[in-house]
Amino acid sequence: MSDCHSNSECENILSADEIENNLFDNSDHTIQLNKIVISKGKLIVYLSIIYGVLSAAGLIYFLFF
Repeated sequence: MSDCHSNSECENILSADEIENNLFDNSDHTIQLNKIVISKGKLIVYLSIIYGVLSAAGLIYFLFF
């Protein structure tokens, strides 16, 4: 980026709307991000279930044995 003091002197400055449109127009990127978020969410749920089962098994072991 160049050292300009006003937007009229610079041609390479994008407005906030243009940046937002450029970010959200790429549907492939959005689809990949959604898949990553969903897969990480599933991983957290599965690890939480495993942790709960192990905790319950440990509690039962300490109470009865």
